[in-house]
Amino acid sequence: MATGVKVDKSFVPCEACVKGKQARVPFKKSGIKRSQSILGLVHSNVCGPVNVPSVGGTCYFLTFTDDYTRHTAVYFLRSKSEVPDKFAEYKALVENQTNQRIKVLRSDNGTEYVNDCLSSIVVELSTRQLCPIHHSKMASQNV
Repeated sequence: MATGVKVDKSFVPCEACVKGKQARVPFKKSGIKRSQSILGLVHSNVCGPVNVPSVGGTCYFLTFTDDYTRHTAVYFLRSKSEVPDKFAEYKALVENQTNQRIKVLRSDNGTEYVNDCLSSIVVELSTRQLCPIHHSKMASQNV
C-alpha cells in the first residue's frame, strides 16, 4: 500500500462499479460439432443482388466454406442460374487438390439450391445435400 494517502472509509461504490469488477463465468462450448475431415462438410451461400453491379457486371456472389479448414472460395455471378455450374467447378477443383470428396453440402434452402439441376449434380456426384439450416456460418459473410 502507498503511504501518506488518505482513504475515505465511508465511500461506498455504486452498483455499476461493483458489477463491473465481477468475474464472469466463460461461455459454454456450443453443441455444434465441426467436421472431422477436409471436405466433410461444405457450407454454401449466395448473396445478392447487390445495388451496384461490379465492373465485370456481376450482381451476386457465391461462397463455399470448408467446415474443417475454414477455407472459403468466392465466385462472382451474373445470375443465380450459374450456381450449379459453379458448384461443379468448385467440386472438381477442391477434390483434385485434396484427393478427398465433398461429403455434405449445406445451404440455406434458397431457390438456387433447391432445384432439379443442382439436385441432379449432387446425386450424380454422390454428395449429400443438407437443407435447410437456421443459422449458417455463411450468414456473417452476407454484408
